[in-house]
Amino acid sequence: MIANTKNLPVVLWLKRDLRLSDNPALSLAQNMGPTIILVAIEPTLWTGNDLSKRHLSFYLSALIELNKSLVKSNVPTYIIEEEFPEILQIILNQIGVFTLVSHQETGNWFSYKRDEKVKIWCSKNNITWLQPRQNNVIRNLKDRNLWTKHWNSFMNSPCKPVPKFSKNKFFAGIDLSRPFTRLRNQSAGKILGDLKLSSRLYSLPEITFPAPSQLTLKEISSSFFVKRAIDYRKKMGSPITSVDSCSRISPFLSWGLISIREIYHELKLAQEYWKNEPNDKSTLMLMNLRSFEKRLHWRCHFMQKLESEPEIEFRSFHPSMNNIRDKNLELTEDQKKFEAWKNGSTGIDYIDACMNFLRETGWLNFRMRAMLMSFASYNLWLDWKKPGEHLARLFLDYEPGIHWPQVQMQSGTSGINTIRIYNPHKQQKDHDPKLTFTHKWTRPNILNQSIVSVQETSSKAKKRIWEVKKTKNYNQLSKDVFLKHGSRLNSKRKIISRNLPSKKLNQQSNLNNMDLFE
Repeated sequence: MIANTKNLPVVLWLKRDLRLSDNPALSLAQNMGPTIILVAIEPTLWTGNDLSKRHLSFYLSALIELNKSLVKSNVPTYIIEEEFPEILQIILNQIGVFTLVSHQETGNWFSYKRDEKVKIWCSKNNITWLQPRQNNVIRNLKDRNLWTKHWNSFMNSPCKPVPKFSKNKFFAGIDLSRPFTRLRNQSAGKILGDLKLSSRLYSLPEITFPAPSQLTLKEISSSFFVKRAIDYRKKMGSPITSVDSCSRISPFLSWGLISIREIYHELKLAQEYWKNEPNDKSTLMLMNLRSFEKRLHWRCHFMQKLESEPEIEFRSFHPSMNNIRDKNLELTEDQKKFEAWKNGSTGIDYIDACMNFLRETGWLNFRMRAMLMSFASYNLWLDWKKPGEHLARLFLDYEPGIHWPQVQMQSGTSGINTIRIYNPHKQQKDHDPKLTFTHKWTRPNILNQSIVSVQETSSKAKKRIWEVKKTKNYNQLSKDVFLKHGSRLNSKRKIISRNLPSKKLNQQSNLNNMDLFE
């Protein structure tokens, strides 16, 4: 198929892959026809309930930096504010038949349905659409038992080199005109301000990143593998110490400024280095780097869940959990609870401090993220969709394939995970005993006027969840969920029969409770 398109112009559609190195889509395009870059600012996508101005600002800033290199490679970049497949029709009208190249995306429900439309349009217009994958999320995966084998093969394969477009000469007289804009020396702020959708974006405070995000991406990853990882496992639980001890590369991975395979290869080099430095520090570093490696594995594992079942963005994994909570937040009492949680005014200091910190910085360590979601789902008994959307808007590293399975896991609707109800008072005592973080990020609630009692609501939530777990067919449905989404841990652990013993299922379920975002 590629051979038949070699002489056609190539439209390379950039999504969340804003990098030159180890970019399979770019590497593919360089060996085809003359190439132009397309960046689409889709109004429906960017004004959806899970994205915010914070995300688009970061995205455009990364695009500006990438374009500096693309200009040197003689590859023009065009930006357009429009929907698909209308964008493709405009291109077809301007330059005729072309080849469309983009990476295989596991995005939100909108992008999933959008891609269905693009596929139909391409078929009707005889346009070839090539979609190389950039991670170990496998489309149309038939057997979960083989997933880990695929992961190891992909991660250990060579990274794609920076492509060379030195011979990229676009056909004379062929160019993209309005409504496309050629990206030149514009600033991210100028582009954002000129967009029609700018006023419709969900606005959040400008991010002031905690250290070490002032450093370059390369320096951030290097400092982690050389030094900061030594306290990774010990300090990841606290919102104070995790700022430095965690890798802090998640936003760059989520928006494609670096590939997961590049990080994995850096990790392997670091592990080899510390193996050759036999001392107490090297032993500790190797232990912590191994823990980080597991999280890279689980990152793709969770994304595979959304790829295999896109509906879990709005439908519970386990059918019995679909109606356990009222989805109508218009109810006065539930709406008040949601607004208090969202605005950091629950009266429970540690919850409010974490929410305020997240709103200002765009990042929070995993344990505190899980606590915020747990509190909304269990203590406030809110359906997970609206709180999940709010957290998505706040997380600069929002990755739909990780986010929605995690949201459901912390809400008890997956059916294959241990029920975790985080006690914010205990979490505060364990991870902020001197109240340093709490007092910095919220005013102390000296009158103890919280919107709910943690103890009473936790007890009530456990009772409600267990009532559902005792219903007819619940265990069988849980086994079905596990067969489709559960981790096999390694390639040797295979699930062959649907008659999976409950004890075995529970053991496997615990393996799916892996901390991410660290």
